[in-house]
Amino acid sequence: MTLCLILIFGSCSTGGNEKEKTVPAQETPGMNEPEKTHVGGCILASPAAEAPADLYMDTSIETTDAFKPFTKKLTVCGITLI
Repeated sequence: MTLCLILIFGSCSTGGNEKEKTVPAQETPGMNEPEKTHVGGCILASPAAEAPADLYMDTSIETTDAFKPFTKKLTVCGITLI
């Protein structure tokens, strides 16, 4: 029991000798501006593709050049796996 407490408190100490400082991430130009193609910066404003007629359809593995550098795709329940 005491060994567990020593390990917990020892791992939680800040170690006052640490001189590492957090380096801010480099900002990508235009990242703070709202995108016109997304809602809330995350959700696409318009559909990327047509929904399949049968949502429970599954296909076999197909070769394609649509998702370079990936060469194969599989569609299951309306989700395309590449």
